[in-house]
Amino acid sequence: LQHPNIIPVYEAGELEKVPYLVFEYVEGVSLKDLIRQNGGLVIHRAVHLMRQILEGISYAHEQGVIHRDISPSNILVNKNDVPRIMDFGISVMTGTEAGPQRDLSGTPCYMSPEHFSNQPLGPQADVFSLGLVFYEMLTGQVAIQAENEFTAMYKIAHESISPPSSKNSNVDQKLDAIVLKALARNPNSRYGAASEMKKDLDDYLSPEAA
Repeated sequence: LQHPNIIPVYEAGELEKVPYLVFEYVEGVSLKDLIRQNGGLVIHRAVHLMRQILEGISYAHEQGVIHRDISPSNILVNKNDVPRIMDFGISVMTGTEAGPQRDLSGTPCYMSPEHFSNQPLGPQADVFSLGLVFYEMLTGQVAIQAENEFTAMYKIAHESISPPSSKNSNVDQKLDAIVLKALARNPNSRYGAASEMKKDLDDYLSPEAA
């Protein structure tokens, strides 16, 4: 994957029977640490970063790759405030079918409901994770707060998430609607693609154009 918002892999190999990957070195900070340091991000910066993250994920989806493990820890922000998505280690190709022994690798608090069902994992699974990341950027709080992985899985599968404006009064109704559409438990009610979510963010920034 060659995209400005994705950290590329330069080499893969094995040394003394230990496999390794060589990535581009990115000088910056993880989005997780950035959120923690600032207690969330100001609205315009959160939107600016998320639009670029959506561009990177849209590109991956166009190549038939579903990330499956999108989280603030897997996004680096460089010194020019450009987000770079990393860790495609458990990604799958579009159309991978679910089975009774589905591998639940990933970060539970950022997984989609489809991870815990027999539904295929498509681009909308990444959209749900992006909604969770955006929620955290806007509020400074993890959307799915749980004591353990099983509680997190239950909440994702069965409980609705409150709008980000309930945690940050600076978030308006239009942003609430974008986040909650990304976080719809039913994939058919969610954005069909990351590019659709990005379009709504573009329109949010330019309401007169919309």
